[in-house]
Amino acid sequence: MPEHVSIFSDTHLGRSRWGLPSADMLRPLWQGSTHVVVNGDVAELHHPRYRRSAEREVLRLQELCEADGVSLTLLSGNHDPYVSEIRHLSLANGRVFVTHGDAIHPAIAPWSPTAAVMREARRSALAALEPETHGHLESVLRATQHGAAAE
Repeated sequence: MPEHVSIFSDTHLGRSRWGLPSADMLRPLWQGSTHVVVNGDVAELHHPRYRRSAEREVLRLQELCEADGVSLTLLSGNHDPYVSEIRHLSLANGRVFVTHGDAIHPAIAPWSPTAAVMREARRSALAALEPETHGHLESVLRATQHGAAAE
């Protein structure tokens, strides 16, 4: 992993009332970094109302990082479950573990009106996997990804 890493989370691009209105606002924060990690919920890709602007802002983020010579890793979260297949990172020779918080609670976002739906989708996805893998990190994260998509 590169030497200078900046980690951001929950930027919610594309939904200006709740998140950052523009990827350009992040640019000053990664100056001096060689790598940017967005730890889930980079954009409001799950919501039809905001999806188009969210997609534009994710593309803009990619363009800005490329222009600055900064590599970019996007981890998926509950608002962008399929932005990336990456659900966790291990940094600093395994001393730092990074994952989005949606993997921690079985309901993914227990405060959400759709928490029960997400919990059931996560449970079903986990049940579809081999029983001996249910306790494995990758299995839990994959089930969480499917649960988040049910929101």
